[in-house]
Amino acid sequence: VVLPSGRILLVWLWNKWIRTEKERTTREVFVMHSDDDGVTWSKPRNITRQVYREGWGWYGIGPCHAIVKRSEPHKGRIIVPARHNSRGVRMVTHAIYSDDGGETWQIGGSVQRERTSEATAVELSNGDLMFNSRNQNDDENHRVVSISKDGGASFAETWLEKALVEPRGCQGSLLFHSLNPVTGKGNILFSNPANAAVRSDGTLKLSEDDGCTWAKAFRYAKNPAPNFTGYSDIAVMPDGSVGILYERGDLEDESKKNERYGEVGFIVVPFAEISTPLPPLSAGGSSP
Repeated sequence: VVLPSGRILLVWLWNKWIRTEKERTTREVFVMHSDDDGVTWSKPRNITRQVYREGWGWYGIGPCHAIVKRSEPHKGRIIVPARHNSRGVRMVTHAIYSDDGGETWQIGGSVQRERTSEATAVELSNGDLMFNSRNQNDDENHRVVSISKDGGASFAETWLEKALVEPRGCQGSLLFHSLNPVTGKGNILFSNPANAAVRSDGTLKLSEDDGCTWAKAFRYAKNPAPNFTGYSDIAVMPDGSVGILYERGDLEDESKKNERYGEVGFIVVPFAEISTPLPPLSAGGSSP
């Protein structure tokens, strides 16, 4: 995340290699910063004791960008989506936050739905936070959305967003672009593989009303090959266009399963090109 001062703050995770998320192992959380656009970095500082509770097992940070609140309540708060599991609780999204520029950290609230992970966060025009989580429930190919009215300390609402299709278990990226001059609410962007069966059809969607509806889109990856699209992150460029960094590859070649993740694409999309009506999206079973 980039702080108002221009400092880049990086929160990251270290752990021993493990085979599955069910295994319990040492996981440590670090923070570091750069004041010269990433040329040099500070020494990593371990914040595990501040953000990890006794009894938690698997723990994750991100992998998407974090945010800084622009308005009250809790203006200036750094919000980092995270996730954990523990005995009796399957994977669930939660927040960690800092009110002093990343010096000290606190554990925030958890969303009211298990089997959620890899959330992405955005601040809405009224100061509320919206978390948008990867959904790992077997029969649900849609994103899980949660609202916090107190800067991530707790989550008041959680629902299944039927307008945002995903293959079961894949990361997505949420971003505030600008205030919409017609609705007076936020232009919110969301990027993910918009296909309920496989990680394909990478699509950038636009909501012009703080995520209440999603009616416009730009499909940045489509058939023919390379048609695999996986994880992505998005950013607003200086001219208002949208940069998309995403995994891509050949979904069809079963002999090259590892190579389908082996290419990273980057494109810049003018904001005006995300103004076409949302096309019909694929539907189907579960992600491979």
